[in-house]
Amino acid sequence: MGKLRRARLGVMGGSFNPIHLGHLFAADEVMHALSLEEIIFVTSPRPPFKEESEMLEAETRYLMVAMATATNPRFRVSRVEMDRPGTSYTVDTIEELRKKYPARSEFFFILGMDAARELASWKEPERLLELCSLAVVSRPGFSKRKAAEGLSPEGRELLGHQGVVFVESQGLDISSTEVRKRVKEGRPFRYLLPDPVARYIADRGIYR
Repeated sequence: MGKLRRARLGVMGGSFNPIHLGHLFAADEVMHALSLEEIIFVTSPRPPFKEESEMLEAETRYLMVAMATATNPRFRVSRVEMDRPGTSYTVDTIEELRKKYPARSEFFFILGMDAARELASWKEPERLLELCSLAVVSRPGFSKRKAAEGLSPEGRELLGHQGVVFVESQGLDISSTEVRKRVKEGRPFRYLLPDPVARYIADRGIYR
C-alpha cells in the first residue's frame, strides 16, 4: 500500500480592509509556484500592528473576503481568528489550523517582503517556523541575502531559515490604503477590486 499523499496548503492572513485584486493575484501566484492545493484566507479581526481608526468592522471585512474568493474552488475562507477572542497572532492561527486539517498537511503562510523583514517582532517567530513554511512574495531578482540587508542578526537568521521560500512575482501595485482613499475622495476604484466587493462597497457607502 502506497504512502498517503502530503497535502500542501497556503494560508493568507490579513485585515483585508478591503481585500483587493493584489491579494488574489499573490495567492494565485504562490499556489502555482509551490503546487499548493488550496489557499485558506484568514481575516484578522484584531491585527496586532494595525491602526484601529480606519479599520472596518470585522464581520464586514470577512464577508467581502468570502465574496472575493467565491468563484475560485481552490480558495477557502476560515473563521479561525474571527471566532477566537484577543489579538490575532499568526503562530496561534497556524497552530489551530493544524488541528483542523489532517496531520500530514503542510502549511505555507503567505506574506509580503515588508512583513517578512519585520518577522523578528512577531510573536514566537521560531515556533512559527516549526509549524509552517513562509512563502514570501517578492519582486523578481530578490535573494534572501538582499532581503536581509539592514536587519538585526535575529532578523537575518529568521529570513535565512530553510523554511522561508521566496516566490517571485511582478505583483499588482494595489494597497487597501489607496482603495480606501479613492473611495473617500470619490475617485475610481472599481477595477482594483473583485466585482462583488466593488459593488458592495459602492452600494453601502463603505469607506465614505
